[in-house]
Amino acid sequence: MNLKLDSNHKLQPWEVIQKLGSDNSRLFKESVILGEIGCANHIFFHGCKLALDKLITFGVKQVPEATVDGPGLPWSEFVANLATPLQNRKITGHEARDKIIEIMNQATVEQWNDWYRLILIKDLKCGVSEKTINNVAKKAKTPHYIVPTFTCQLAHDSANHEKKMTGKKQIEIKLDGVRVITIVKKDSVEMFSRNGKQFHNFDHICDEIKAVADFDEDMVL
Repeated sequence: MNLKLDSNHKLQPWEVIQKLGSDNSRLFKESVILGEIGCANHIFFHGCKLALDKLITFGVKQVPEATVDGPGLPWSEFVANLATPLQNRKITGHEARDKIIEIMNQATVEQWNDWYRLILIKDLKCGVSEKTINNVAKKAKTPHYIVPTFTCQLAHDSANHEKKMTGKKQIEIKLDGVRVITIVKKDSVEMFSRNGKQFHNFDHICDEIKAVADFDEDMVL
């Protein structure tokens, strides 16, 4: 099986990850990323989006490491047969665990441990975040490689901004709690913190939202 990318690509995605992890210098990492932008390594940047977009989750807590080489797993098969079904919750629980092992056995050790597994655990483990990718992509004017991000409005203590607190005011008491972004997508409801951590303890609220939500279009609450 031919596992090489297009001849214009310098490195396989897992080789890019290995190279990024070989040096802690920010400038070095940015130069590597810029090089992959220059040779249009679409697969690498697609994988970065899957791994670093905090609103993409796979619903798995443990993903084993490979110890034996398989024949090799093309990117399209990983996405179609594992990443997408996990993301859409078409496979969960024991079925998901078994499918992960099945797909892992098709990949080489390098492919799995240094690429596919890192995507599933949402951690590229090479000192590169969505901020790094996006900074380089913006400078290179390649917006299609930018990883989607989101932010939440934060509360600020008015005591630290006394000069701004003039004239008439409307005051709202800040209650203790957490900010939650809720994604209503087709027949699923998921909740995330402002840092992208998925909440799993608000099922009762998700059930209430499901009962009244219109699933014709995706919504962000």
